[in-house]
Amino acid sequence: MNGHTILLMKMDLHPGRIESRVYFEYASLNELVEGLCSIYESSRQSHKKTRLNYSLGELIRYFESIPEVGVLVYNSRTKSYDPHNKAWILDFVQRSLVNKVNIK
Repeated sequence: MNGHTILLMKMDLHPGRIESRVYFEYASLNELVEGLCSIYESSRQSHKKTRLNYSLGELIRYFESIPEVGVLVYNSRTKSYDPHNKAWILDFVQRSLVNKVNIK
């Protein structure tokens, strides 16, 4: 299970006023992790124009604050998409980034 991945999010663009549903497509779960980091970094850069340093905890808290997050991951065995919720995504991101750091 590491195929085409669709990230679905419901975000508050202007808290209390405008909610938006957005989606992003990735070729793999590894690209999803990179994409989530990019989304977080983009949200931070609107506040600061300096180099970003952040912890895994900050990244996780940011996505925990988003009202709705889910992914659909293509399963080539069943030829369908498997749905996963926010908790699954955050667990996957955390394990992936910890493994990445431990490998280096």
